[in-house]
Amino acid sequence: IMVDVNRQKLIAEFKDLLAPCSRDLISRGKIECVVWFDQDDDSNECAWIARIVSTVFDESKDVTSMLCSFPGFGDASNVYWLPCIWRSQWLVYQPNTEILNDAKYATVWHKENFDASQSLLAQTKEYLSDLSDDDDAGDGDDAY
Repeated sequence: IMVDVNRQKLIAEFKDLLAPCSRDLISRGKIECVVWFDQDDDSNECAWIARIVSTVFDESKDVTSMLCSFPGFGDASNVYWLPCIWRSQWLVYQPNTEILNDAKYATVWHKENFDASQSLLAQTKEYLSDLSDDDDAGDGDDAY
């Protein structure tokens, strides 16, 4: 199998820009979805949007998983145990829409999944901006 080195570099750069998820964001229902990397049907590594179905984690010795579905992929009722932590390393990332919508990374997505996830991303953007608004409280540069 021929590996597309430029694509791999682009995906690595994209991953580096994204913040790993946290138990707190997921368990408190602060985000509706996460970014996950896996192969598509043609064995190309892609970024996927996984909709969080349940905020309850399934814990095993090395892997922590959660129930997710993938908009625009297969039957809408299909849910999967998505490995989100391997030992202590997060495998899923926070959906930062500014990064996700950057045209430079348009080719890293599973297109049908990304297109079907736009409303989910809009909801999550609101959650994340609410969180960042809290962080900005009292910084003294509010416009009056």
